[in-house]
Amino acid sequence: MHASAVLHASAVLAALPKPPYRFPGARVLYQPKWVRVEAAQRVTPDGVQLLSAFGWTLGGVFVVDWTDSPIGPYSEAAVLSGLVWHSGAVGAWASHIVVTSPDAVAAGREFWGLPAVEGVVLLQPASAAGQAEPPRAGEAASSEGVVASAAALTGAGDAAAPLVLDFESNVRVVVRGWQGRAAPLPPLPAGTTPLSLSLPSLSGGLPPNGPILRYPLTLTAPRRARLRPAAVTVWTSGITPSALVAVLDGPPASPCLELEGVDVVAGAAAVLTRRPAAGGGHTAGGGNTAGGGGGRRGEATDAGVTGSGRVLSGGVQAGDEGRPAGGDVAARAASGGVRPTDPPGHVSPFLLSLDSGVLIMYGLVCAILGLYTSGDAFAPAAPDAVRDAREIAFTLDTCAAHALAWGLAAAVTGAASTDWISLPLAEHKAAVGGVARVLPAWLLSVPLFEFLRALAAVGLGAHDLAAEDWPALAGVTYPGGSVGTLGLLLVWRRWLVDTTPR
Repeated sequence: MHASAVLHASAVLAALPKPPYRFPGARVLYQPKWVRVEAAQRVTPDGVQLLSAFGWTLGGVFVVDWTDSPIGPYSEAAVLSGLVWHSGAVGAWASHIVVTSPDAVAAGREFWGLPAVEGVVLLQPASAAGQAEPPRAGEAASSEGVVASAAALTGAGDAAAPLVLDFESNVRVVVRGWQGRAAPLPPLPAGTTPLSLSLPSLSGGLPPNGPILRYPLTLTAPRRARLRPAAVTVWTSGITPSALVAVLDGPPASPCLELEGVDVVAGAAAVLTRRPAAGGGHTAGGGNTAGGGGGRRGEATDAGVTGSGRVLSGGVQAGDEGRPAGGDVAARAASGGVRPTDPPGHVSPFLLSLDSGVLIMYGLVCAILGLYTSGDAFAPAAPDAVRDAREIAFTLDTCAAHALAWGLAAAVTGAASTDWISLPLAEHKAAVGGVARVLPAWLLSVPLFEFLRALAAVGLGAHDLAAEDWPALAGVTYPGGSVGTLGLLLVWRRWLVDTTPR
C-alpha cells in the first residue's frame, strides 16, 4: 500500500468517534433462518464453537435503517451465519455485512472487528399493487412458496405484504417490500424508561489473524413491533459468492420481525483470543472466507466478484492468497481449530419435560409471591377486566416462553441430550456450578426467552406495557431474574446428578 493511502486511512480512523456508539430510533427487519452446519462452518473462523442441533444452526438476515448515529445515517444488511460460543458468551456470528457509508466500514472493522464492506443497500417499497416484484430470470430463490402460507397466517394488510431480500452480489442488496412508517411513533409516557436488553456479541477474526472480540450491545424495547410473512431470499447465480449462497439457502425459522423505534448502544470491544498466523496464510475475517466464497481445503475459492479489483466480502482484494475459514472438519479438529459440531447425543424428551415442569412451577410461584409482596393481591378489583385478562395471559405466556427457551437452548448445547446424565462426574465437577453444559445453555436461553416473550407481547397487544406493570414476573423475566434462574437450574441439575445411580 502506498504511503499516501496509509496516511489517509490513519486520518480517517483518527477522525472517527470512539465507542460507545448510540443509534436512536432505528428501523429493523430480522428474518431468522436455519443454516446448515456445513455452510456455517465455511464462514466461521477457528477459535469459536458453532452451536448446532441435528445438522442445523440458527442464523438469519438483519436489515437496519440507522436513522441517526455518531457517523451519520446509513443502511446495513448483515447475514448471520449461526450461533457461536466462546469464553462464556453466546452470540450470532455475522459473516457478511454491507453498509452504505465508508465511515461505517472503518468503524465496524476498527472498533468491533466486523467484516463490513461498502456497497449498496436499497430499501424499496412494495409496488402500487401491494406486491413485491418477482425474482428476475436467472436468479435462484430460497423459501419458495412461503409467502402465500405466511400471508395466510398473518392476514392481509401492509404487514402481510411479501418481502424479498435480493442479494444481487456480495456488495449489493435490494430489499423489496420495505414498509414505510404507517403513522408516527407514539410518544413515551412521561417518566417512563423503556425496557432494555444487554447482549454479549462476538466478532473479529479479520485477516490476516485478527483476534476474536466480545462487545456489549444494548437494545431498548421497540416503540412498535409487528410480524410479517417470512421473507423470500433470492440471489444472482454465478455472481453472488457460493459461501454466501450456502448460508442464505435455508428455510425460514419464523415469520419476519419488523421493529420501529429501537435504540441501540454498541460498547467498546474486548479481546477474547488472539489468533497467531499459521503458515503465512490467514483465516478469512469476521466469518468470511476469501471472496465470501470460501471453499474447503484443496478446493478453489470462489472469487465472488463481477469485475476485477472489487473488494471481496471479507475485505480481501481479489488475487490475495489465504487459507479458507472452513475446511474439512476432521482436519480442523486435528489442527486445533473448531471441534466437529455434531450434537453430543439425541435430545431426551423426558429430561426436557422435567426441566419444563421445574421452570413453569418456578415462574408461577414467583408470580404468586409477586402479587402478595407488591400488594396487588389485596388491591380492589380493577375496572378494566380486559387489561387484567391480558396480564394473566401474558404471565402464562411468559412462563411457557421461559420453558421453551430453555428447552431449545438445552437441545442445542447438549444440556438435554440422552448422554447428559451419564457424563463422568469429573466433567460435571470441572464445569461452573458443578454441572456440565448448563451455563452455555442458560446463556443461550436469555436472548431466546426475550425473543419469545416479545412475540407473546405482540400477539397479545401487550408490548405497550412497561416493566413496572409486571411486578409478579420480577423473578421470571430477564435480565432481572436471570441469576436466580441459573441458580435454580444448577441446584436442580446437580440434584439429578447426585441422586441418579451410576
